[in-house]
Amino acid sequence: MTHETVYQTDNLGIFIGTAIADRSPLEPGVLLIPRGCVEIAPPAIPEGKVAHWDGEKWSLIIPTTA
Repeated sequence: MTHETVYQTDNLGIFIGTAIADRSPLEPGVLLIPRGCVEIAPPAIPEGKVAHWDGEKWSLIIPTTA
């Protein structure tokens, strides 16, 4: 496998979708993870909530509007 699915967040840590991380052609075993992505999948997201990444783990929160 030359790539893996990673989980994209916005600048606030809110899950916005998936992305692809390629393996480094120079460093075996190293993934080139796009900015704002994490390797840990978010939990199932019920209606009315969003998944938030705090830098260590996912939590489900009620979205706020600006």
